[in-house]
Amino acid sequence: MIKVLLIGDSISLDYSPVMKKYLRGDIVIYSRPGTEEAYKNLDLPIGGNGGDSRRVLNYIKELRDTGALDCKYFFFNCGLHDIKRERPDENLQIDESTYRANLQAIMDIMREKGIKTVFMTTTEADGSRYPIEKMPFTRRAEDVLAYNEIARDVMKKNGADVIDLYQFTHDLGLTGNALFRDHTHFRPDVIEAQAKYLAGEINSYVK
Repeated sequence: MIKVLLIGDSISLDYSPVMKKYLRGDIVIYSRPGTEEAYKNLDLPIGGNGGDSRRVLNYIKELRDTGALDCKYFFFNCGLHDIKRERPDENLQIDESTYRANLQAIMDIMREKGIKTVFMTTTEADGSRYPIEKMPFTRRAEDVLAYNEIARDVMKKNGADVIDLYQFTHDLGLTGNALFRDHTHFRPDVIEAQAKYLAGEINSYVK
């Protein structure tokens, strides 16, 4: 059996269980524990929600330091929490330089452990779905694009691959309520498509 560690934000909590039915039988996916806890509030990085790049890095350090970083492949994403802009000031939760540094630190650990790593791009955000009277934070579409470019650059410099989940989801041609079930999470048919796409990519990548 081939062990694959997959860490992502709340988007991954939706597609991960669906994805498993499309994976080869010799691939075992494990993730951060605490899915039930994470679903109590998908906007908070709790339980199995990977959260921002700092939280992912700290978790990877914890696995390394306890000897639990035991996998051959690592597929991950972080970005949606990094680009959160808390109102009213709307400052980024993790600025661009810190995001880059956190991704590089993650890659340094993976290189040290000999774990092959793939980044999955952050899915889109529609700022109009974050009404100021209801949401304590917002996200901007341009931040998604900028942070995905940073991630691509870091992966390229480290010889790691990228799965473009952002572009795949965008190319479904859906918008508004046909795409999202709330402000950022997707409808079941979109989740199914994402899961099938990611499983196919993982099946092809994992040797």
